[in-house]
Amino acid sequence: MSKWLFNSSGSPIEFVKNDKVFSERGTFVGRVDNNEVWNGEYIGEIYRDDRIVFKANKSSSTRTRPSTPSIPSHQ
Repeated sequence: MSKWLFNSSGSPIEFVKNDKVFSERGTFVGRVDNNEVWNGEYIGEIYRDDRIVFKANKSSSTRTRPSTPSIPSHQ
C-alpha cells in the first residue's frame, strides 16, 4: 500500500511505495532514508508522516544516485 505526501497547502504531490517516492503521475523522485528523500542529491524530508518539506541548508549535499525503479500502482 502506498502513502500520499502533501505540500504545505495540503495538496497531494507525491506518494511513497516501500522506500521509493514517486510524483503524483508516477515519475520516480527518490528513495527515503531516515525520513529524508534522496536521488543523488537532497530532495526533501517527510515531516509529520505525510508532508514533504525542503530544508535549504541540506541542498548542497549529494549521495549516490539510485537506479530508477518501475512505476508502481497506488495500492
